[in-house]
Amino acid sequence: MISWSLRNLPLGKPGVALLFALYLIGCAAHPAVKASSTRSKSNEDIPLAHDFFLRARSMEMAGRSGVALGYYQVAYRYNSTNRDLCFILLDRLRDAGKIDSAIFLGKNCFRLQGDSTSQQYQSLGQAYLQKDSLRPAMECYREAVKLDDEDRDALYILTGLYEQLGDIPHYAAGLKKLLPLMEYPARLTGKLLQAYQILGQPDSALDVYREILKKSPGNQETLFGYATLAQQQGKPEESWPALNKLVELNPENAMYQYSLGSVGLELRKPESRDALEKAVALEPAIPDYWARAIYAGKVFGKDSLAEFQLAHLPDSTKLGGQVPLFHGMVHVLLARHLEPHQPGEIAHALEDSVAAKNHRLIAVGLFRAALDKNPDDRILLFELGTNLERLGQRDSAVQILTRLVKADTLNPVALNYLGYMLVEDNRDLDFAGKLIDRALALNPRDGAYLDSKGWWCYRKGDLSAARFFLQKALERIPKDPTILKHLKTLEVGL
Repeated sequence: MISWSLRNLPLGKPGVALLFALYLIGCAAHPAVKASSTRSKSNEDIPLAHDFFLRARSMEMAGRSGVALGYYQVAYRYNSTNRDLCFILLDRLRDAGKIDSAIFLGKNCFRLQGDSTSQQYQSLGQAYLQKDSLRPAMECYREAVKLDDEDRDALYILTGLYEQLGDIPHYAAGLKKLLPLMEYPARLTGKLLQAYQILGQPDSALDVYREILKKSPGNQETLFGYATLAQQQGKPEESWPALNKLVELNPENAMYQYSLGSVGLELRKPESRDALEKAVALEPAIPDYWARAIYAGKVFGKDSLAEFQLAHLPDSTKLGGQVPLFHGMVHVLLARHLEPHQPGEIAHALEDSVAAKNHRLIAVGLFRAALDKNPDDRILLFELGTNLERLGQRDSAVQILTRLVKADTLNPVALNYLGYMLVEDNRDLDFAGKLIDRALALNPRDGAYLDSKGWWCYRKGDLSAARFFLQKALERIPKDPTILKHLKTLEVGL
């Protein structure tokens, strides 16, 4: 509240006072934004200002905001050194859509004597927001939060501004402060987890999950997210109890059973096979469930059962006529489990490169037979092409994948796959570059596509550009062995 002494002045009829106010407004080019006046202040100026302030309040209560604004401007003209009145006028100018005047005035308000408050910075920040001036708005809200770091509204707006300006580190820090104040709402929690993923900070994301689980230990969505991320980060021992709890809470959820079996398989727990068998029974039309259950049988010495399951995969009545594709995918996925692990991967429970190759050959035969009936099926083309590449039949793979990218020009995975293959073989580099650029245009933040672009630049001899894209790729996928290998080769070349 403005600390003026109350005093009524004999100004005559209200109409005369209003005309006088409007006269003063008309005489000044920008009366609202003159924070300091060359005219000397008389002892009557403060009471006059207070009287017009009271008239403004009265007009607001009567719903006459336009007249009220005029009175506020006159009041400020009579007492332009009062900080509270300055910010009140700032708010009224902003609400009236006079954004430039509000911003100009707001800057002057902060030059006046007195301590700044969080709300004052927010008032100016709101004016900048209405003008779509995001960076100065961000600076205002940053100061507001410094003065009151528990103001949820200010912190929420500041965090949103960081997101819009692409300042991901500050965006993540803002969300981390905000979430406890808002009881971890699912939408904002998801945004923070995405931010940590972009920043390559999975451990920070796991900490967020742990904090949420302290408050809501039975939240299935949080439990599953935590378990999945822990497994991805090579921490199956953390994932295992969370998944066990999920299965207890919802035993009829096939994904929970499958995830439990997969993590248990990684930990060499025999009960994992039972979980995988349960997943197959609940969702028999998912090839990965079958492949991992069959693989678990082989791992735990149930070879005859595994071979029986492989020979009795679901038929067309359950798969809607997609039998060759389904059976082929089971063989492909089984091959992936049996193949020797790559650098940076966790060692597989059972590795058999010969068996893996045989499963891929069977899959290729199934995919070819299916393509004879459906020559434009994009899934079949992709699976056939990639499996031919894995079998070392690169010319045939290029031929099939070229058919695919011509038929499906908006498939970034296929575009990048073929482009990278050609770069690896150091052939058709101009065509490869176009494919990779198209993939990046569709998904410019994908680490694998950035790596392909960097490796293409290396093949073309542009080492500076190669370093730029490879470093960008490593930011997106930290510790990726392929990207690190490319960077090491680049440094040798430099």
